[in-house]
Amino acid sequence: MKKILLIIIGALNWMPGNAQWTAQTSGTAYYLYSVAFGDANHGCAVGNDTLTGTMVRTVNGGSNWMGVAVPTTSPFYGVSFPSVTTGYAVADTGVIIKTNNGGMNWNLQNSTTTHTLYGVYFLDTLNGYCAGTYGSILKTTDGGTNWAIQNIGTNHLYSVHFPTSMVGYAVGNAGTILKTMDGGTSWTFQTSGTVQKLRGVYFTSIDTGYAVGYTGTILKTMNGGATWTAQSSGITNILFSVKFISATTGFVTGTAGNILKTTNGGISWIYQGIGGNNTLRSVCFANASIGYVCGGAGTILKTTTGGVSTVGILENAAQNDFTIAPNPLSLQTTVSFAEEQKNTCLLITDVLGNEVKRQLATGKSATLDMTGFAKGIYFVKIVEDGLAASPTHLANRKMVVQ
Repeated sequence: MKKILLIIIGALNWMPGNAQWTAQTSGTAYYLYSVAFGDANHGCAVGNDTLTGTMVRTVNGGSNWMGVAVPTTSPFYGVSFPSVTTGYAVADTGVIIKTNNGGMNWNLQNSTTTHTLYGVYFLDTLNGYCAGTYGSILKTTDGGTNWAIQNIGTNHLYSVHFPTSMVGYAVGNAGTILKTMDGGTSWTFQTSGTVQKLRGVYFTSIDTGYAVGYTGTILKTMNGGATWTAQSSGITNILFSVKFISATTGFVTGTAGNILKTTNGGISWIYQGIGGNNTLRSVCFANASIGYVCGGAGTILKTTTGGVSTVGILENAAQNDFTIAPNPLSLQTTVSFAEEQKNTCLLITDVLGNEVKRQLATGKSATLDMTGFAKGIYFVKIVEDGLAASPTHLANRKMVVQ
C-alpha cells in the first residue's frame, strides 16, 4: 500500500509583492469610496473625511498617487472614467464635477439637484447616469452640459449600471432594484427577494447581473431581473461593490477587508481579502489582469494577475488521487482518496514551511478540521511515497478557508 503525504502549503491572505493584491501608497488617510481607471495607468480615487472631499490621481498604474485640487469641498462618493481623458465624480448636495484632461483639472456641472449622489456610471463620454438619495436618478446625453432628473420617490439609491444604452439597473435601500428598458425615461421595480440594503450592481450582459449588499448578500439574475436568486458569499459582512471581468469571473469587496472572487458565475466565491478592520468600498478593472480596490484609511490595492496568486506552488488538477469537499470551507472539510490508505499523514504548514498541524488518516476519507485557521487560500499537495527522500509523483490542489 503506497503512503500519501498531504502538505497544505500556506495561507495566502495578503502578502505584499507577490500575492493576489498588493498595497499602494495613496498619500491620503481619507476614506476612499470609489476608484475608476480610464486605462491600466490613468485613474482617480475619491472619498472624504465625512466633511471634506478628497481626490487622488495616478498616471503610472499606482506607482505614485498625487492629490488633486477640486472645485468643491463636498464629500465625494463616486467616480467614473469612460475614457482616459474624460471623467466624472459625484458628491454630497448634488455636486457633479467633470474633467477633460485625465483628472488634472475639474469643473462643476449643473446637476439640477441638491440630493446626495452616490453612484455614477457612463456608457461613453457623453451618456451617463447618477443615482442618489430619495430615489434620485439623473441622466445626461451631452457630457453633463445638461442633466435631467427623475425622482423615483423611493429609497436611497447607491449604484447604477447599464449593460446597454437602453437597459439599466439601480439598487438601494430595503432590497430596492429598479430597471429601465428605455434609456432611463421610465423605471420599474423588481422583486429582489431581500430587504437588505443593496450597495452595488453590475451586469455582464443584458440578462445576467449581480447585486450585493448588507449581511453578505449576493443576488444573481439570469433573466433580466424577472427573478433574483441569492448566492452564498460565505460571510455576513457588508458588501459594497461588484465588478465582473468576464461572463464568469468577478469580484466583490466589503467590510473587514473582504475581497471575494468567483470564476464560475457566482456558484462559489473565494476569499481573497486582506483581513483587519479596513472597509474596501470599490473595485474596478482596467482589463482582465489589472484591477484596483480602494477603501478606508486611504487604502488602495492593485492586482496585475486578475486576482490570481503567484505565491507558492501551482495547482495541478489533472490527477484524481484525492478530492476536497466542501471547498471553499469554513470549519471542516473531507479529504477523499481514490484508494484505501494506511497511515496517511496530513501535514499542514504555513507559507514558510512551518508545521502547524498534523494528523493520521486511514481508509478512503479523512475529516480535516480547519477551525481557528486564518481565512485564505491554501494549496494541498499530494505526494506518492511522500515520506521517502525522493517522491515519485506530485499533484496539487487549491483549498479555500472562508
